[in-house]
Amino acid sequence: METANILTFLLQRRQHQDNLIHTRLNWFITSQSFLFTAYAISQSSNNGSQRGFSLLLPLLGIVTSVTVYLSIIGGLMTFDALRVKLRALEDWRYLEVDRGRWNHWLWAGFLTAAVLPPIIPIAWICVLFWMGA
Repeated sequence: METANILTFLLQRRQHQDNLIHTRLNWFITSQSFLFTAYAISQSSNNGSQRGFSLLLPLLGIVTSVTVYLSIIGGLMTFDALRVKLRALEDWRYLEVDRGRWNHWLWAGFLTAAVLPPIIPIAWICVLFWMGA
């Protein structure tokens, strides 16, 4: 296969991984907002009969946080592996934008995807602790 074809393929794969990470993060934020809203509504109308439901929502929030976080980490690792393959191609250095001192900020774009999913389970654990107190 020609270098240009390999380069095009790798760039398309990298764009696809970026889209997957973005979609997973959007789904995560949306699902967590629905779970927090449902929890708040269940607490405002809590007459003691919804204890199981109030326990289920935080547990579901923790489980979805962990699974989404693992899938995002997998996507970030794949993205990085594709970056390494792209840099290994001889022609890549001619196509890369010279960012100079800003090049290290590339991964800052993934900061939310890497940090937010582990923070949300902590909030759910606090909810569970507060519920038990």
